[in-house]
Amino acid sequence: MEIVKTLIKHNSSTIEDDQLIPEVRVWLKEIDVLYASFLTLSTIFTVIVVCLAGVHLYYVIKYVSNTRIQSDLYYLALMFPVTTICNMAGMFIPRAALFLYAVALVYFMFCLFVVVSLLFNIFGSRKEMSDYLLEKNIQISFRVAPLCCFKFLPSVSSTDENLRRVEWLVFQTPILRTTFELTSVVVFMELGHRHNLWFMFSQLFGLISMCVAFYGCYVMVPLGKNKVAPYRFMQLFTIVDVAQCLYTVQKFCFDFAAVFEIISPDCLLSAAAKAQFWASFMLTWEMMTLSAVATYLLRPTQSIFFDKYPVVDSTTQHNGSTQTIESFVIPHTRVEDDRKIVFDPIDGSSIRIRRDSEIDVLYASFLTLSTIFTVIVVCLAGVHLYYVIKYVSNTRIQSDLYYLALMFPVTTICNMAGMFIPRAALFLYAVALVYFMFCLFVVVSLLFNIFGSRKEMSDYLLEKNIRISFRVAPLCCFKFLPSVSSTDENLRRVEWLVFQTPILRTTFELTSVVVFMELGHRHNLWFMFSQLFGLISMCVAFYGCYVMVPLGKNKVAPYRFMQLFTIVDVAQCLYTVQKFCFDFAAVFEIISPDRLLSAAAKAQFWASFMLTWEMMTLSAVATYLLRPTQSIFFDKYPVVDSTTQHNGSTQTIESFVIPHTRVEDDRKIVFDPIDGSSIRVRRDSGPKII
Repeated sequence: MEIVKTLIKHNSSTIEDDQLIPEVRVWLKEIDVLYASFLTLSTIFTVIVVCLAGVHLYYVIKYVSNTRIQSDLYYLALMFPVTTICNMAGMFIPRAALFLYAVALVYFMFCLFVVVSLLFNIFGSRKEMSDYLLEKNIQISFRVAPLCCFKFLPSVSSTDENLRRVEWLVFQTPILRTTFELTSVVVFMELGHRHNLWFMFSQLFGLISMCVAFYGCYVMVPLGKNKVAPYRFMQLFTIVDVAQCLYTVQKFCFDFAAVFEIISPDCLLSAAAKAQFWASFMLTWEMMTLSAVATYLLRPTQSIFFDKYPVVDSTTQHNGSTQTIESFVIPHTRVEDDRKIVFDPIDGSSIRIRRDSEIDVLYASFLTLSTIFTVIVVCLAGVHLYYVIKYVSNTRIQSDLYYLALMFPVTTICNMAGMFIPRAALFLYAVALVYFMFCLFVVVSLLFNIFGSRKEMSDYLLEKNIRISFRVAPLCCFKFLPSVSSTDENLRRVEWLVFQTPILRTTFELTSVVVFMELGHRHNLWFMFSQLFGLISMCVAFYGCYVMVPLGKNKVAPYRFMQLFTIVDVAQCLYTVQKFCFDFAAVFEIISPDRLLSAAAKAQFWASFMLTWEMMTLSAVATYLLRPTQSIFFDKYPVVDSTTQHNGSTQTIESFVIPHTRVEDDRKIVFDPIDGSSIRVRRDSGPKII
């Protein structure tokens, strides 16, 4: 951790350490047998975890009847695959390892809140849990680990308000950790290294935030433990708790070892990168082990989460008869209530509920179409990534193109998943929106990297006397807007106009999820303010892009950068404006509810479907406009040189497609294989032809 690295001065730690981490192509080409073996093992462990997660999701979908509990179990079932995939990917892409670690850590922190939400949903809601605890005279005690020895800590009444406060102890951590990690990415991109006090403070406050969240869980989880025992909720929480501890404490230990040279650098990785590699490997097999343990301890025959699961009832006189867990394993506290009403399994409400839960042909058709569009987008993204990895030599440009190549698949996957899981649709929409906002910053970063860096871009613009003009769309008519010198400091300020939006939008969207879980609806002023300020933030980011992108347009023309930016711009507009239009239609009852979805959920469904095919179309357009023969991003791509007299000869784009601005310089020296003198004189337009 940067806490250790910053507090303990170490002479061998240099700013260049972060820059020596190899890119994927070099890393995979030059790794030795040891690294290759552990990469293979981590891949195997990840595949096992993903397969187990598939089993978990199948049983959750098929055998859990309570939809709120089902939604919470979706997130928890994905905890292990998200973690292992991020860590395995970090082992394959060392430069992105810290970012991927942060992504999984944020998801882990969110899972802590999901555990508390699941506890409420077992009781029905937080209010019903409060009523149960008050009825049983169970108080909220703050004398729990690790503060169980502090006798002065109070016990308070289990009111709804107090439960809400404890809940906020847990949920603050995904909000804060997300903000910290995104800001850390900003600082790292700004400085090019991690030797800065910000990283110490972000990890310090992140660690405090995480400890507060754990404490909130330890306060909340023991409440009503007799009620939740048949669900094996305590075992579930223990698994999540152990996983969180392993994920955070183990990383600290490996970083500690790197600082004190217990882990030493080698020809490929710095000490810090090597520590991250081994920490990631350890986490892959540990998460696999915990996933297997969870599979065993929470199997359907032992937990009444899976209340629709058929089991053999050996206690009855009818040998071999089967019942569901809902009718077989029943918590003692609710036996009387459950027996008040009995439904006939042949002609009763159960059949109606089952019939009503089935989607009609219209929804099924559009779900199928969205799946097809998503598969096409993922395939195109695979093609894009292949060409970026194989034919782009500049590693900084390559890194930026990775993020942009994943923009369409992330969007379509999130929207398709939201169509299949309506209760998670808004959250998944927010996830993709945050990624979209981040892509705006990546476009600006890509612009800098075309020039070499922000400083080099500033030098070029100052040399060409190109100023930063603020009279751009949509404010091009305001003549009072100034033009400023293209200094490095001014470019940095415009850059921040763009990058503020992923930070702010992430905070707004996560908070919106909190409020929605708190209220159970979206009829609250917070949603208006969050969308209003989010819209303002997005407009500021777009304005920053419109100011930045036209600078040095002659220099970036051979890259087809303007076409790339236009595609990203159109995608962003579709993603935000279209959603607003569908929500508007739902509010004014243009879109009406039906037996399955409310008007708002229906609007989200159709907005998600529209976005899947629109992103597919834009992905295809990007594939055509930015093909390697037209853009010198792909400077290693071989093309046929039809301008020479040697038919069929090939060159790379680096030597063939040359920006127009440097044609004159290239014509100063011309080699002719037949008669060099005459050709040279003709090219120079001289009068000495004999």
